Amino acid sequence: VITSTAKQESVNSLYLKQKTNISISSGISSEQIKISPDKNTSEVIKRVSGASIQDNKFIVVRGLNERYNLTMLNNSVLPSSESDRKAFSFDIFPSNMIDKIVITKTATADLPGDFAGGVVQIATKDVPDANFLEFSLGTGFNSVSTGKDFISNGNSAANWLTFADNSRKLPTNIPSPLGIRQSTDAQKVGYSLNLGNAYQPQTTTALPTQNHQLTLGLRKDLKEGGSFGSLFSVNYRNSMTLVDFRRTDFDDPTQLVNPLKDFVDPQNRFNSSLGGLANFTLTKEKFKISLKNIFSRGYDETYYQRTGFDGNNLIDVQLF
Repeated sequence: VITSTAKQESVNSLYLKQKTNISISSGISSEQIKISPDKNTSEVIKRVSGASIQDNKFIVVRGLNERYNLTMLNNSVLPSSESDRKAFSFDIFPSNMIDKIVITKTATADLPGDFAGGVVQIATKDVPDANFLEFSLGTGFNSVSTGKDFISNGNSAANWLTFADNSRKLPTNIPSPLGIRQSTDAQKVGYSLNLGNAYQPQTTTALPTQNHQLTLGLRKDLKEGGSFGSLFSVNYRNSMTLVDFRRTDFDDPTQLVNPLKDFVDPQNRFNSSLGGLANFTLTKEKFKISLKNIFSRGYDETYYQRTGFDGNNLIDVQLF
């Protein structure tokens, strides 16, 4: 019995696998990533046929957004990185830790069946070729947002680091929902006086987008043969974006005149995300043991300003 292993980071090996694969797939190899200026996986995926990136981190495959796609890391299904939707943020993976990315667009027996767009299979490197330390600083300018007035309820240092602060927590002397329902009107008024007002609008200046990344790779060759490698990465991203949004409702959709509702809803979006990776691998002649970890946090805040009219009633309100 003859067994062997082969490197799969070359372009030829990737094309050969696509040629012999019974499913329709496309991808990119480590060899191609090395010669590109891409810093994270979301930038790399933009180069794969049939895939695009939304909001600089969510994948769209064949026109279907993130909820219809599935992500696998080293053959393990990844959970959603977002708290309120089925999506995964690809900007937390540094490009120099990627061995290959393959996007499979048709179902096969060896893949999970809960996708309609595609399955993104990411393979990370086990042991780096040599020790390395990389640090990158990135920024972005948006002519619609950067330098313009940005309205929010104020963001603390904890918010910038993706953590919620204590300004909006309920005071400890507020009873449970059942206790509120059983209280008198006077007691309810007393409870409300204990609530601080953390929702006063504050106007600041929208800063340029920030994208910073630190990656460390360590390799040690063992005396008795084999090697031990570790890969670490920390990624931080922050953005302040202004979005023009308008909502118009008509009583008769066939006659787009005299709207029933006409709202102008400019949005002030604040987003910060923090991600990390820590991989450890021990390789010997006859076996390989790996421990691979991923960490992701995100903080999103959207402030709405609504003006317009509802029927014959003129309104001018600010909503958060």
